[in-house]
Amino acid sequence: SVPLRGFDQQMASMVTGEMETRGVKFHHRCIPLSVEKQENGQLKARW
Repeated sequence: SVPLRGFDQQMASMVTGEMETRGVKFHHRCIPLSVEKQENGQLKARW
């Protein structure tokens, strides 16, 4: 899946790059097995 698929490609690249510098981890070319909501409200994905 492509992050920010509907956005302009250059803008999507800039935004995802900034998110990565702030600690967001993208798993490119991976499909999650499941996504669970934790008690603290965070989402946990299993790969």
